[in-house]
Amino acid sequence: VNTIADELAIKTSDVLYPLEVNITEEGKWIGVNNYKEINKRWEQIKEKILDEYEGEWVERYLLLNEKTLGNEDDLLGSLQKDWFLNSYFNTIYSHKFKFQTSTTFPILSNCKSVSYDIEQKIEEYLDEYNLIRIEQKGELKEERSKADLENEMNIPYYGVLYPNRDIAKGNYRSLYFLNGKTNLIESLFLECSIELEVMKEIQVVVSLL
Repeated sequence: VNTIADELAIKTSDVLYPLEVNITEEGKWIGVNNYKEINKRWEQIKEKILDEYEGEWVERYLLLNEKTLGNEDDLLGSLQKDWFLNSYFNTIYSHKFKFQTSTTFPILSNCKSVSYDIEQKIEEYLDEYNLIRIEQKGELKEERSKADLENEMNIPYYGVLYPNRDIAKGNYRSLYFLNGKTNLIESLFLECSIELEVMKEIQVVVSLL
């Protein structure tokens, strides 16, 4: 924590936890289950912040957070850009050991998530640590062109005008290790990329301590 902005970001994010989410059978999260509790916590956290910090900038920062928290759909939309939530609550659960599918990830912050065509493979047997190994691997598959993604557009404007030119490229890979008894995630590694003028790459690593 190096700046007041960093401190405020950490303190305001406390309002979200504990966070309860609704998930599908495949493991994808689709909603917040304790929105009312989050709203109640916000008033307490806001008061503590105002007791510790002062100034017009702080008040504007809190107002922006309050605007997002004040509407359940806005909060859900904001959380849908969270890398951890998208990594942990991914569609990894299946009865098939190997299949083709698609997934999305919010690698760009100011537009909707990008799509990847992937192959998912679940190892049939537990590894030496009694863990289930799941791997996803694939490439970017977007209607939006490179120019669309450079401008963080939600629709394929240039992709429709020039469908065979300026095709966006990128890669996706993830590894999950699940507890062999509970099927809960013990650790995960996810990386994805888009080849823009400035290469966009992210990595997420989660491991139980």
